[in-house]
Amino acid sequence: MAKKITTTGQATLAALGITGLITACGAGEGSTSLLEDLEYLPAYEDEDLMHMVNAVDYEAVAEISGTTKPEPGASEQEYEEWADIVTGRETAPDADAPVFVEAAPWVSSPLNQDYLDAYSQAPLGFTLLEVDRIVVAAGEYGVVEGEYDIDQVEAAFGEVNENGVWGPVEINNRVDEVVSEAYSLELDERLLYGRTPETLAGLEAGEEKALAEVEEAVVIAEAIDANDWYWAGIRRSLTDSEHSGDYDWRGHGIWQEDGTQIGHFYWHFPDADTAADYERTIQVQMGNFAGEWGIEELETETDGQLVIAEVHFTESPSVIMTAEGLRIAPFN
Repeated sequence: MAKKITTTGQATLAALGITGLITACGAGEGSTSLLEDLEYLPAYEDEDLMHMVNAVDYEAVAEISGTTKPEPGASEQEYEEWADIVTGRETAPDADAPVFVEAAPWVSSPLNQDYLDAYSQAPLGFTLLEVDRIVVAAGEYGVVEGEYDIDQVEAAFGEVNENGVWGPVEINNRVDEVVSEAYSLELDERLLYGRTPETLAGLEAGEEKALAEVEEAVVIAEAIDANDWYWAGIRRSLTDSEHSGDYDWRGHGIWQEDGTQIGHFYWHFPDADTAADYERTIQVQMGNFAGEWGIEELETETDGQLVIAEVHFTESPSVIMTAEGLRIAPFN
């Protein structure tokens, strides 16, 4: 049974007259199958490593923002103007930006205000102008769908190596000047890239365990795909971290309508009883963001091992990344 939040420690939501509505309308035109993308990303067996999957659907971004992405080969000025609008960079502080994402077209570099000169860099043989959708895991592996030029990708990576993949190509992280290597291959009309050729070759051969084989990740992805999204994320909790919550996995899918962000958030617990016990806690914790996020509606419910929250808010989705970075419950 869905629960509307009525009171919090700050009483902010009640003052705003907040109501709630849990929706499950199914994937719309702007949404894509995140679950399918997980088949092309490796699963880390080491519980000390935290999975962080980010997915961005740029076709959905265009639908929401009313913008048309420049065609591949457009001028750098056209690219910059489009990037300003859809990402809300500091160079366009007044832009009504619908998105905030941390996916990346190259290894270990977030798509943010410092890295949007991909137009000229294109270290992996493509730019965001060729990307319809991109999903990145832990900043190390990615899967791209779009109109990339395979000849440019081959030119960027060089010859196929003994593992049957292209590469390596050196990637220079401009923040700390760390140089790393990336490899790539094309599979099922998708472009895969990552840090090690063995992992990519294993995914192609079906010998490397994929995230689509991790039950908890599948549950989260299926829940996210039940609603429209332009930005989606899946996270695995660090089991031995003092900052971790009692959930094992969580995720979110973000959409926008009439300037309001519609977020669906999911926390996966070891069993249904634990999920039911934590629903009220998560409801209150989410309510604590009312002022900071500009929350207009908030509702929670449980579905088996999942606690689900639907949140309508007016601030940039970057507030989610802030909560994650500061490990503020329930994003710890």
